Formats: sequence, C-alpha cells, structure tokens
Amino acid sequence: METLITVRPEQAQNGEPSDALLRSGALTIDLGGFAVKVGGSRLPLSYHELCLLIALAKHPNQVTRREELASVTGMDSSAQIEVLNRRVHTNVSRLRRKLEAAGCGYISTVRCVGYRFEPCGRVMAEV
Repeated sequence: METLITVRPEQAQNGEPSDALLRSGALTIDLGGFAVKVGGSRLPLSYHELCLLIALAKHPNQVTRREELASVTGMDSSAQIEVLNRRVHTNVSRLRRKLEAAGCGYISTVRCVGYRFEPCGRVMAEV
C-alpha cells in the first residue's frame, strides 16, 4: 500500500514552515505554488481543475459531493443546481482525462452523489 503524504519541503532544511505538498507516487501537488507535476514535468491544469484535484486529493478514496466541489472552485452558488452540476461534471471530465493520460490517478463517479479520487489506483491515506 502506498500513502498520500503531506510534507513541508523547507521545514526539514531550516526548521521553518513552508507551503505543503501532496504526493502520491509520481504525482506532486504544490499547494503553495498552485501547481501539479507528474514525474517532474508540469501538468497543465485550469484553475477549476486544480481546485477540484486539491479538494479530491486531500480526501483520497472518499466521496466528495458535487456541491462541495462547486464551492471550492468558487463557482457561482446562485446558479441553478443543474448548472452547477454540469460545470462540475465538465471540469471533472477534463481533469480525469489529463490524469489518466499522465497515468497518475483516477477519478470515479459515485452516481447521484459526487466523485472519488483514487491515486494510482491504490488505497491511499493522508499522514
């Protein structure tokens, strides 16, 4: 079993806290730098795709509701629920394609509820 870990890269060097990273195998999400790398190469994501990935990756193998994903991306909450669901679905579909092409994670749909991030197809836990 592989784990999804949160590390502070500069803390080990000088004892000062810095921005956190989420890592799983070749996938690295730099929360402070708002960037994603796969095997050292930057994975180009839109703002909404990155917000979705961060929200899902913080809770691997757990279902995150569509409404929660809409709120973390800053989508207009005054829009009708069908519109928000469609926007989330569209952004998750784009993110899913990019992750699968890079071979670093999978987002599954839980019908009528939301989405689940399964890093590298393995059970992961945040430590």
